[in-house]
Amino acid sequence: MTGRAISRRIPPLVLLIAALSCSTGGDPLSFSPDALPTVRVGVPFTVTIAVHNNDQSIGDILVVSGALPRGVSLRYTSPQSTATLEGTPDETGTFGFTIAAYSYGVGGPYQQGKKDYRLEVEP
Repeated sequence: MTGRAISRRIPPLVLLIAALSCSTGGDPLSFSPDALPTVRVGVPFTVTIAVHNNDQSIGDILVVSGALPRGVSLRYTSPQSTATLEGTPDETGTFGFTIAAYSYGVGGPYQQGKKDYRLEVEP
């Protein structure tokens, strides 16, 4: 369906109200912890990543760049303000990645933020 077809079906005033309710400009989201602990190959671990300063429910928390070690993942369940970095790494090294989050903008400003993390995996 094209944008033209949608605009014929939804009155322009409704589209304007929807756009205004999803405005941007809220304070940026922040994250904790500031740094991740060092972990060991073959040893399971769990770290909670928390998002702060959100005025609305969090829409998602995800890895947007970099790479996690094999055996490690970031798990988010909506509408929590936390995600879990967990797993059993099966390779050593230093892994840099960026975690981002956004909040829904319904009834308030859309917010977003990101944080660079480094996970050190020792033998």
